[in-house]
Amino acid sequence: MNYFISQDKKDCCGCGACALACPKQCIEYRKDECGIGYPVIDRDRCIDCKRCEAVCPMIHADDRKNPVARQTYALTLTDDAERMASTSGGAFRAIVDAYADDDTVIFGVELSPDLQARHVAAIGKTEARKFSKSKYVKSDTGNTFAEVKAALQDGKRVLYSGTPCQIAGLKGYLGKDYDNLLTVDLICHGTPGQGLFDSYIKALQHKYRAPITTLRMREKEDGGQFATTIQVDHKNRFINPVSDLWMRAFLKWIMLMDSCGACPFADSRRPADLTIGDFWGLEKFDRGWDFSKGVSVVLINSEKGKACFDKIQNAKIKEFSLEQAQKENGNLVHCSAIHPKHAEFKALAVKDFKKAVNTYCPIPLKSKIKIGVKKILPISAIRALKKLLHR
Repeated sequence: MNYFISQDKKDCCGCGACALACPKQCIEYRKDECGIGYPVIDRDRCIDCKRCEAVCPMIHADDRKNPVARQTYALTLTDDAERMASTSGGAFRAIVDAYADDDTVIFGVELSPDLQARHVAAIGKTEARKFSKSKYVKSDTGNTFAEVKAALQDGKRVLYSGTPCQIAGLKGYLGKDYDNLLTVDLICHGTPGQGLFDSYIKALQHKYRAPITTLRMREKEDGGQFATTIQVDHKNRFINPVSDLWMRAFLKWIMLMDSCGACPFADSRRPADLTIGDFWGLEKFDRGWDFSKGVSVVLINSEKGKACFDKIQNAKIKEFSLEQAQKENGNLVHCSAIHPKHAEFKALAVKDFKKAVNTYCPIPLKSKIKIGVKKILPISAIRALKKLLHR
């Protein structure tokens, strides 16, 4: 459907392409209570050129997709430090190292000092390290589509990473393919809005009675892959994923954008040259990997993607079938099923995030017991108990 006609939030992914493409600059993004921006047209200035509709990824989803993924691989970096600094097996770092030189313009998402998720540019491989780690919040693409176009027309090599809808929005805005552009999309489960994330940060600051200066998700602490690290009063604190308010809500699909529940990109036909994510379920048919540090899945969707992937070095790589990757990566088959109480949750969460999560996403009793044990016993004792139980 067409959001400009329906005004239904499920018909807009908030990529920003329409506002940038408008020749009269008469489209403004206005944020709702959850911090998601939706386009509003100034009809007095609109010339009805339909450029906004022409670039929209939701209207032209099929036209922005590649054919079904050509090849599927598992990948882990061989450098343990690099891998530990990555969310999964380090696929994004491997791709950047294979594609970029010192002058390549690389676009990705970072959390700014005020903890806002924003798409920004980095020059060269080293600066692009800031894009590692998942954010699990919708990013503001800002003016980056226009920045990409300017860099491409200037002859620079460009790499743009984002969610599938953002990549499709970029392709619509550009209007043609560029040999010097490589795109990377994520196996996306859906994105919550910045307003909800702000409310989560407020809840953390209330708990610790101090500002949160940094936050990193998917930290690989104690063999896990889902801890959140925050810095409070110059001290790092690890938040157990079972008790973390943000992850509890995210994994219930209760705070996603409305359009995530009708996402046309949640399948094996992808808009980007390469697709990356976690290779969930790999241990069921190949035990020869160190799963404690994460294993990435990489889908090759185009010739450009294959040319880049073939240059990857310093990584363990093995080919698998697309069907194997899809087994426990449901978003390569279908979109996330949004929680039936998502509207009620969001209405409460923007005011009191902790109360909303405890009301709609309670911690199971078994998990509460585990958290209690971890608070009482040292890590060494817990590891010893696990060994005894598995003998």
